[in-house]
Amino acid sequence: MSSQGASAQKNCAICWNSVTTGQGQAIFTAECSHSFHYPCIANNVQHGNLCCPICRAKWDKNNVPFQVPPLQQNNLGAHGFADDEPLPSNTPAAQSSGPQNVTIETHTETSSIPAADSRRQYPVLVSICAPALQDPDGEARTPIDLVTVLDVSGSMNGRKLDLVKQAVKFVIENMGSSDRLSIVSFSNNSRRVLPLRRMTVDGRESAIEAVESLVAGGGTDIAEALKKGTQILEDRRQRNPVASIILLSDGQDNFCPKPSQMLKKLPASIRSSDMQHEIHVHTFGFGNDHDANIMHAISDESGGTFSYIESVGMIQDAFALCIGGLLSVVAQELRLTVRSASSGVKIVSIPSGRHVSQISDDGLQGVVDIGNMYAEEVKQFLVHLLVPQSSASETKTSVLDGLCVYKDLASNEFIQLQIERVEISRPEFCSPAELAVCLEVDRQRNRLLVADAIGEAQRLAEMGNLEGAREILTQRRETLLASAAAKAGDNLSNMFETELREIMDKMASMKLYQESGRAYALAGMSSHAQQRASARGNAEGSCLQQPAYTACSIQYAMSSRSVEDDSDDDMGFCLFDGADVSPRGAFETPAMVRMVKKSQQKNQTTKSSLTTEQGQAIYTAECSHCFHYPCIANNVQLGNLFCPICRAKWNKDNVPFQVPPPQNNNLGAIPLLLPFRSQLQPHVYYPQDQCMQEPKYPPEPAIFSDDEPLPSSTSSIQSCAPQNITVKTHKELPAISAAESKPNFPVLVSIRAPPLQDSEGHGRTPIDLVTVLDVSGSMSGTKLSLLKQAVTFIIENLGPLDRLSIVSFSSSSRRVFPLQRMTVDGRESAILAIQSLRAEGGTKIAEGLKKGTKVLEDRRERNPVSSIILLSDGKDTYNRSANQLLNKLPASIRSSDMQHDIPVHAFGFGYDHDPNIMHAISDVSGGTFSFIESVEMIQDSFALCIGGLLSVVAQEVRLTVRSASPGVKILAIPSGRHVNEISDEGQQGVVHVGNMYAEEDKQFLVYLTVPELAAAHTNTSLLEVFCMYKDLASNELMEVQGEKIAILRPEFCSPAEKTVSLEVDRQRNRILVAEAIAEAQRLAEIGNLEGAQALLAQRKEFLSTSPASQAGDYHSNLFEQELREMMDRMASMKLYKRSGRAYALSGLSSHKLQRATARGDTGFSGCRVVQRGSFKACRAAESGAATGESPASVGVFETPAMVRMVEKSQKRNQSTPHQV
Repeated sequence: MSSQGASAQKNCAICWNSVTTGQGQAIFTAECSHSFHYPCIANNVQHGNLCCPICRAKWDKNNVPFQVPPLQQNNLGAHGFADDEPLPSNTPAAQSSGPQNVTIETHTETSSIPAADSRRQYPVLVSICAPALQDPDGEARTPIDLVTVLDVSGSMNGRKLDLVKQAVKFVIENMGSSDRLSIVSFSNNSRRVLPLRRMTVDGRESAIEAVESLVAGGGTDIAEALKKGTQILEDRRQRNPVASIILLSDGQDNFCPKPSQMLKKLPASIRSSDMQHEIHVHTFGFGNDHDANIMHAISDESGGTFSYIESVGMIQDAFALCIGGLLSVVAQELRLTVRSASSGVKIVSIPSGRHVSQISDDGLQGVVDIGNMYAEEVKQFLVHLLVPQSSASETKTSVLDGLCVYKDLASNEFIQLQIERVEISRPEFCSPAELAVCLEVDRQRNRLLVADAIGEAQRLAEMGNLEGAREILTQRRETLLASAAAKAGDNLSNMFETELREIMDKMASMKLYQESGRAYALAGMSSHAQQRASARGNAEGSCLQQPAYTACSIQYAMSSRSVEDDSDDDMGFCLFDGADVSPRGAFETPAMVRMVKKSQQKNQTTKSSLTTEQGQAIYTAECSHCFHYPCIANNVQLGNLFCPICRAKWNKDNVPFQVPPPQNNNLGAIPLLLPFRSQLQPHVYYPQDQCMQEPKYPPEPAIFSDDEPLPSSTSSIQSCAPQNITVKTHKELPAISAAESKPNFPVLVSIRAPPLQDSEGHGRTPIDLVTVLDVSGSMSGTKLSLLKQAVTFIIENLGPLDRLSIVSFSSSSRRVFPLQRMTVDGRESAILAIQSLRAEGGTKIAEGLKKGTKVLEDRRERNPVSSIILLSDGKDTYNRSANQLLNKLPASIRSSDMQHDIPVHAFGFGYDHDPNIMHAISDVSGGTFSFIESVEMIQDSFALCIGGLLSVVAQEVRLTVRSASPGVKILAIPSGRHVNEISDEGQQGVVHVGNMYAEEDKQFLVYLTVPELAAAHTNTSLLEVFCMYKDLASNELMEVQGEKIAILRPEFCSPAEKTVSLEVDRQRNRILVAEAIAEAQRLAEIGNLEGAQALLAQRKEFLSTSPASQAGDYHSNLFEQELREMMDRMASMKLYKRSGRAYALSGLSSHKLQRATARGDTGFSGCRVVQRGSFKACRAAESGAATGESPASVGVFETPAMVRMVEKSQKRNQSTPHQV
């Protein structure tokens, strides 16, 4: 600030009240000339801050007339940090009550084992549930000593630090007068901002002031901060029963880049295995740039949990989840002992995660050290036993008993509980009911399977083997789905399956894994290892982790509880019989849920004050909740009549505002008046809440003739002069000897569309586009977020003459957005419509396509180009075969009339979609089928498609070839999906090409019969070539005639005249590859993978001996790679079903139309679309260059317009990498 600005200062920069003298307050004017109230700046300096809050100038400590008081002294005294505030002399209320017992339950896998059978790994489930808090809302609980170690490095500047301050203040406000808190901040160095003080009224005020004093700057040194935080707990003179550290960081450690280095620097008390002196460190990785490996290693070593906070707004709720547990510890030093109860029965193993377990050498006893337990927390352990055969006289076998010892913090006494002896029946023969698998046991087995799968997949991912990681997850997912619990419809097992699928999505590429997959996996591993809740991923302010555990408790469904056990309000336990699930998440306890609810309520009340004095109208709904009138009006205008707070449904007659006419989907209504994104955050109005009901949308019209009118002025493109398609031809050989005939002589005919007159797309052909989007339940979470982002990218790249409609489908279909021009208002309305989408229900593709087609059929006006984009990630729930679904499609999709053809470009997303159906839809409609294997590639895949659709320059293209000499006949024209006709006894051939994108190439081999000649001639005319099309630049029908194709007919051919054209051989190789993939795919479908592999190997060998390959032709080498990739994906039936089928069908689609498709785990490199293991470079039409020439800048069938659009997508992703 300039001196003028300083002299003009009238308010204290801390409290913003006047700093003029005469008001009874002392004024401090610093050396930088800025003035403050003395008490305000004294508090600031007492926390060690010697920088001016306004200009950041550093003050000389000798010029400051106040110092940090002794209690807040940061320097180590003679006794280190032995300045903790004394505990009250009276005994805490929690210790005045009698003991409450831990409850123990057991479940055997089956109720009986045949007497003649033995079991080597027979599981018995032992469940331990801690008692409830006697007074959940009072202070009659165990007090805690808590140290928060907070990252204030430069990367925490701005909103991040503000949200951390808010979160820590929430922690402070919820601590009791017997709890004590210390605050340590760190960047390049660490600083104790607040000593260990009791959270009395004064203590809270001091703690909040300390938090507010934090300023971000510098690097990151986690180890030094942890040392200081640990020393505070080690040096304290008195001790509360519970002690813990909360560590938060958002960046990479600048001094210890490896977890092993970090762990070596940690104090022994953090790494101690002594349960009485263990200091748990609960770590929080904030954002996508933190070092998840280090944060997880610290928590794992100390017995704490690691939480991954992906969403910025979730930090307070994540802290609340943790603190809710820490403030409810009811038992410590808990040890479970299990013993063999019969001779011959031995304990084989006890999978216990991070809890240390030991089994005696003789297998007769096992011990699990659990440590502390939160109120109503459940720990479950599968004890695997060796159960021998029983004697004929033995009707039952006692397999297990034991005891549980722990320190009860309510009475401060050690309690010992006996485990009731576990017995199983031993009949001669078991009935089916006696062999039925216990769902509780199977559920826990599924949980362990999931935990092991995540651990192994994460290990493989760290080695760079993402394919192996996904394979492990796929295998375990299939095992889980085959389990008894999953087959019985168990909600929790279904959620485990969802968790595996989410991990697979986050391991789709190394970039996505490094951004969020690693942290997501490690947070899950931490939670499973401790059987304790941790925040995970982008939970959007909810204590329920999405999507792995959305609505159920994993471990809290103890059999003694029932739906009538309603003591904890709405936080009941879920039943095993498929009843409605509890709103509590995995491992979460009632105390945790209560604390998160507090956090959410605080967030709601602090977002915006509802006072009439602020000049805003207030609307009080029938459920009594209040809202600013403009805020709730926007909500209702989107069709949402549910209260955003309590989800109560409002009576529409009681709502004083309705959906305005421009937003109505009825006839003639065009939604132009939706608020802009800058005014409205759609997720506020459409929270991903499992309890949320479907919003009520206006009824759809019977006829979709409400498309927005096209402008009356002539489009600029139609005022341009026509540009011709160019025609080129290549013969296989330059000459054929006169005495020789050729029964299958190939001539290559290439046609190329003209370029766009303006590469930026101004004055191009406008399009009517309908996106038909799967919003079934499997699309929830990351998938739907990425889909919204991808469609938003399309919207942003459509012009004001283009029109877009959006259809969503799950168990039913809905037109979310009418056919509207993409003006500025239109784009904003379309984006809001996209943001309103929620995922739930089944998959009914046919209904979605019918509605999308109807939008185009019923429109009153038509843009020159029309198309549908269809995306789905799952199998159609209502049509099991492609034939079933095709029979339900409208005739306009299946029409062969090129003028009325509506191509459907289908996108199969992930491994669970039905590629046969998606390929069949695209194939019958003349569109393309793309396989999106990698989750993060959806936007780039859409960009590839839309880049072509927005560059159509010619329609109704028809290529005609005619014989130019007697005896020359046309035998065949392999044309893929393009319809061809040969007539007049081989004198004429026609190929219906349809539309063409700017600078797109189509190549066709015309096979001829060339007769021998009686005598040598100079040449023989072979073909005449004509191309007719509608030029969209001039809206005129054009005809282009190529040069007549003639061939030399000498008596003898020289070696040069026998040289095969590389262009012809390259195209022949491409056709060979396409046919090989088609035949291999057919064989694979009938289960003959061996035959498919043999065929591909044979064609690969044949291709490698072709003249083009022998000459080192780049394209032919890529074709060989494509065959090799196809062979790899047919290595097993499992791999073929997982990705090989979709990969093959996507390749077939591309070859048939000679048009680019996204395919497999597609990456984008520079300006070129790189298809993994497939075609990686230049156009087959253009390579007349010498052998070894560098590939062109675009991939196979890709056009410059496509590449430009993909580049736009990549740049957008780079600039907004974490907005999903």
